Amino acid sequence: AVLVRLCGANIGHIVDTVLSAFLFASLGVMLAAAGALFADHLRRPFALGVGTTALLTGAIARNEPTRMLRLNGAIVTLLVLSLLVVLLPVIGGTYWPVTSRRTLLPVLAPSHWWSGAVLYSAFNLVLALSPIGALGREVRSPVEAFLGAALGSVVLILTGAVVLLALLRHPTLIAEAELPLLSLLVGRLPAAAAVYAFVLYLALLTSCVAITYGLGHRAAGGDTVRARRIAGWLPLAAMPLSYLGFSNLVHSLYPLIGYTGLGLLLFALIRRLLA
Repeated sequence: AVLVRLCGANIGHIVDTVLSAFLFASLGVMLAAAGALFADHLRRPFALGVGTTALLTGAIARNEPTRMLRLNGAIVTLLVLSLLVVLLPVIGGTYWPVTSRRTLLPVLAPSHWWSGAVLYSAFNLVLALSPIGALGREVRSPVEAFLGAALGSVVLILTGAVVLLALLRHPTLIAEAELPLLSLLVGRLPAAAAVYAFVLYLALLTSCVAITYGLGHRAAGGDTVRARRIAGWLPLAAMPLSYLGFSNLVHSLYPLIGYTGLGLLLFALIRRLLA
């Protein structure tokens, strides 16, 4: 409904199909991140992390996903707080330039930080269109919507700044590690790294469940039983994509989604101005 309102009926349905494909690809990215977490932190095979997460996601999405999804807010809050607690002590010191890493897929991200920031914002907006549209029914007033957006922006900016400052002190991790932040904590604060890895995995798992559950309902056209049946198989279908590697997928897929988001916003703006 949100996309139809923004783009019109014909274009809206086309964009909805494209975004569904992007969501499916994002499921592969989340599985790749879980595989990287197993490989880098647990020293277990990448395939074990991907397979375990895919099976858990399918089982939860097929049976009772709503309870898991309710935990997502608490898990994200815990993840942000743990980041701030463990990273604030290591953000001081000398910051070094970051060197580019070689990737299997073409790098589509811009080289300038400001354009990269705009692209990343568009990427998040595209993937959040559907849940934002659903949450709109729960917003009781424009003031509440503004305060929620403002608070969320502040938290994201502060958390992102802390992460960036910590990683700029260790640029080789950005160039070499699949999960540079986790690698930083493993080398500096092993106990904190274990806590962060656990919370991060829960966040990845709930994200996989949310994507799978949403895609299942889109494909089933509102039939709950059929939606859960489809959702049970979607993580397994996304597994081959995850073997391209987490960093490779992020370097290429996320900018592509961001460019699509910028085009969508531009089209919606022009359509509104001409209406």
